[in-house]
Amino acid sequence: MRLNLKILSLTIITLLIASMVAPLTLVYAEDVGEDAPDQPVVERTGFLENVTFEELLGLAYIVRNETYPLLDWAIEHNSTIAVRIKSRGDWFFDKAMEYRDIDERFAKAALAVAIITYSGAPASAYQVLVITMRENRGENGTITNETILAIHEIAGELRELVMNARDYALENNVSLPYIVEGLILRGDYRLELSLQKLEENKTGLAFALAITGYTDYTKAYGIIVRSTIVDFIREHGADIRNFEIEVGMINENDVRNRIERLKARLPAWVSIKVIKGNINVTVLPLDKEAVIDRLTNYIMNQIERIASNKPMIRTRLVNKYGLGWRVRLRMLIKNKLMEQFGQTHSLRELVKSLIFNVLGQQHVVETPHIIVIVKRH
Repeated sequence: MRLNLKILSLTIITLLIASMVAPLTLVYAEDVGEDAPDQPVVERTGFLENVTFEELLGLAYIVRNETYPLLDWAIEHNSTIAVRIKSRGDWFFDKAMEYRDIDERFAKAALAVAIITYSGAPASAYQVLVITMRENRGENGTITNETILAIHEIAGELRELVMNARDYALENNVSLPYIVEGLILRGDYRLELSLQKLEENKTGLAFALAITGYTDYTKAYGIIVRSTIVDFIREHGADIRNFEIEVGMINENDVRNRIERLKARLPAWVSIKVIKGNINVTVLPLDKEAVIDRLTNYIMNQIERIASNKPMIRTRLVNKYGLGWRVRLRMLIKNKLMEQFGQTHSLRELVKSLIFNVLGQQHVVETPHIIVIVKRH
């Protein structure tokens, strides 16, 4: 299978950016330079005035203990992001200890920035994934069985780190949402299925499942760290949004600008979009036939859902395509996709146009943006 690893790497970078965008992300996403400022500056808006240095220090220790193992692991895998996060977080933490008996405002501000900096640790896992793919690619940048097995190896290591962080958070009475366990289980399922597909010589699907399983573990790690911070803020009766403003969180406009710069480096058939602070990223199987099957299923699901709620639409479909309208319409849609696939720069617009042709403008639903990495010959 011939796949462009550069494009794959850029796609994974969009996931890294996504990890810095979601509401309540609590990731200090400032570009990290080599020189740290002499003193951290935090606006006075309330939260830091109402929490003691010792309380904030306790949170800093918990977050650092949750993220250090991941950062050290990522550094072992040559992650420059992990090096920067750890060195910057440590700089602010050390400043906090330096100022604790001199100027409590500076000390608490430094701790807040250190906490937010450490919380960005899960982003380094995406870089580890990119590095692993590059180091284990085949000739001419191809994805091979060895590439996929290498992803499985680091996924296993990452899972162990996630479980340790989860157990540590629970031991410290952090209120973790059950989505953490859900993501871990989904990652287990996808990675197990990936191995099955690899045995069946379905390399593209095995590769996609391995990446999404690894991503599930990374998301779980991020939620553990975020939940630790959010739990602390809520326990002290503070508003999360005010805290984000107080410590200078990244804003959505910055993220959109970063994504626009990234999109300029991607081919026209890759689509990325920020929706209400989240990046909609869908990675489909890595061959044309599988992509068309997935798109056909999506279109048919939308049509059947609308037809089930609107008897007049269903009657019209029966009159036009007969009692077996679902089978006939599915075949028609699949053929249209086969004909037009690759002739348009936007699969999203192609999907919308097909739904429009069947149901009419008033029934066209807002379709998600889709990222597809297709096998190129």
